[in-house]
Amino acid sequence: MLLIQEMKKEGFNVGCSVPTVKCTLFEDNSGTVYLANTPSMRPRTKHINVKCHHFRSMVASCALRIEKTTSEAQLADMLTKQSTLELFLAHRMAIMGW
Repeated sequence: MLLIQEMKKEGFNVGCSVPTVKCTLFEDNSGTVYLANTPSMRPRTKHINVKCHHFRSMVASCALRIEKTTSEAQLADMLTKQSTLELFLAHRMAIMGW
């Protein structure tokens, strides 16, 4: 038996036993933000995988929020995109601390 079920059985007020998780996804691609927040399909987006529909359902249920951010704020871009030395050093400091 789960701990929460045992506590309910003993009369403890445990509240909701299902956790609610809310997450914010920061994206620098405005097309991606638009597709995730817009429930309509376009002729050029009909090939999109089922994963996109999963994200759309998560956005619709307010469990996931997608916000537009700048490319300079994306720390992982230092691993995939060419950038200036100053931006590389700033990202390295934010990730590694040196």
